[in-house]
Amino acid sequence: MAKPGYFDIENKVIEKLARSDLSGTEFRIVLAVLRKTKGWHKEEDRISQSQLVETTELPRRTVRRTLERIIKRNIIFKNFGRREIAPGSTDFLMFNDNFETWKTRHEIVPLARKGAQKMARKGATQKKRKTSSKKTLKKEYFELADLLKEKILQNDPKAKVADTKKKRENWADDFRLLIEEDGRSIEEIREVLIWCQEDPFWRSNILSAGKLRKQFTQLRLKKEVKQRPRSQDPAELTRKEMKC
Repeated sequence: MAKPGYFDIENKVIEKLARSDLSGTEFRIVLAVLRKTKGWHKEEDRISQSQLVETTELPRRTVRRTLERIIKRNIIFKNFGRREIAPGSTDFLMFNDNFETWKTRHEIVPLARKGAQKMARKGATQKKRKTSSKKTLKKEYFELADLLKEKILQNDPKAKVADTKKKRENWADDFRLLIEEDGRSIEEIREVLIWCQEDPFWRSNILSAGKLRKQFTQLRLKKEVKQRPRSQDPAELTRKEMKC
C-alpha cells in the first residue's frame, strides 16, 4: 500500500513512459488519467475534459486534441468494452498497460500524407520564424537559449553552438514552443537544462535547444530518479510513487 498522499505506479509503467515518444502535453494528460484512476485504485473512471483541464491547467482545446490523439494511439482507452453509452454522458477513460498495442505518433498518420505534412510543417515553421520571430520571441526565451549555450561551452569551449543571430533566434523559438506548446514552465526548463549539462551522459547528447525539447520528458524523469536521496531504503527505490 502507498503512504497517505501517494499512489503506487508499477515500475514497468514509469519505464515505458520514460522511453516513449509522448509530447509534453500528451504526457500530462496520461498522468492526469493515471491520477484519477489508479490514484483511486480503479482501472477506469468517468473523466470529463473539464477535469483534465483543471488537473493539467492546459487549455480546453489542447486537452481535447491531445486526448483524441492518445486515444488513437491506444495509450488511453475510451469506453473500453462498451458498445455505447448514454448521449451526453461522460466517457470512461482507462490507461492501457498492454504496451505492445501502443502506436507511435507516426502510425496514426496515413503513410501517403506523411511526406506532404512534413514538408508543410517545415515550410510553415521556417516562414513563421522569418516573419514573426522578432514579434513573438520574448526576452525569457533568449535568456534560456543563452543559458544553454553557456553551459555547453563550459563543457566544451570550442563547441560551435548558436554562434549566429539566426541560430540564436531558432533556439529561442524552440524554447518558446517548449513553453507555449508543451506547457513547460521556465523554472522547470532551467532546472532540467542545468542538470542535463552536468550529467556525464546527457551533456554530450543535448547540444541544441531542439534536442532538449525532444528529450525533455525523458530528461525530467531521469533527473528525478537520479536526485532521489541516497539514504532511502534500496527496496523503496524500486517503487514508483506519485504525489496525489
